[in-house]
Amino acid sequence: MQLKRYFAQKSVAVVGNSMNLLNYQYGSEIDAHDVVIRMNRGVIIPQKNCFGHNTNVWCYSTFKLVKDIYRKSNCDYRVCMSPKNRVLTNRCSTDLFFPIALWKRLNNELEARPSVGAMVTYLLAQCDPASVDIYGFDFKASKSFYEKSNNTGSHNFQREQKLLQQIIITKGWSLKDCSLEYNIEANEWKLSASIKKYFST
Repeated sequence: MQLKRYFAQKSVAVVGNSMNLLNYQYGSEIDAHDVVIRMNRGVIIPQKNCFGHNTNVWCYSTFKLVKDIYRKSNCDYRVCMSPKNRVLTNRCSTDLFFPIALWKRLNNELEARPSVGAMVTYLLAQCDPASVDIYGFDFKASKSFYEKSNNTGSHNFQREQKLLQQIIITKGWSLKDCSLEYNIEANEWKLSASIKKYFST
C-alpha cells in the first residue's frame, strides 16, 4: 500500500472539520507534524491559527463533491474514499483510492456507511506512523465549518466514536479537545471574506 510506506514512522495530524475548532489555537501544533491529513472541503482553511496551513494528504468522499477545488489543492496525495464512482480524468500516481476491502470491513463493523473521518483513522490503524494526533473530531456534535446545517448523512457516529476510542487506546494516539461551542455571530468579524459564505444559515 502506497500510503502505508508514506505514513511509516511519521508524526501525523488528522484534521476534522468541526466548526468548534475555530475556538482553539491548534494551528502551529498541527503544522508541526510530518504529515497533515484533511478531509472533504476542509482543504479550504478558514483560519490558519486554528486549523493550520499544511496539507499533505487530502481525503474526500467523491470527486463530484470536490470537483471545483480538486486541482487547486496542493498536497502529496489525493485519496477518493468512496467505493463507488471511481473514475478520475487525467489521473496521476498521486491520485489514490481507499481500499475497497477495508471499506467493506469497516462498513460491517459500524453497521453503517463509514464517514471519511472514520475511514482515515481506520486506514492509519493499519499503518505504522510514529504518532497520530486527531483534531476537530466531535462526531457531529457541531456542523462542519463549511456546511449550512449539520448534515449527519447515513453514518452511525455513535459507533464511529466508540471504534475510534478503542483505536486510540490500543495505539496510544491523541484526540484533541474541540468541545467548546463556537458562536458564529460573536466571531463573524474574525472570518476571512472567502470563507464567510459557508457560515450563512
